[in-house]
Amino acid sequence: MKCPICKNNMVSILYGMPSSEAIEKAERQELFIGGCMIMNDNPKYHCYKCQKSFSKDLKSSIDENDDWIKTDVPQFLKSDDNKK
Repeated sequence: MKCPICKNNMVSILYGMPSSEAIEKAERQELFIGGCMIMNDNPKYHCYKCQKSFSKDLKSSIDENDDWIKTDVPQFLKSDDNKK
């Protein structure tokens, strides 16, 4: 299936505890691990190129680049290497 945004191939999203085989497939970008929480409205497909996930009807479910899901890490929690 092709991504409606960038036309790259998408992969299925696996939910639940992944097996070692599933982890290897995710490392090769043959599937995407969606986490252990299984809900009816979870996205079904993921595009590694544009980093978006989509429901079965190809409506964008998660925009991983949206500012609303980014959080600032307080300075005191950052390692000394990151303070530079």
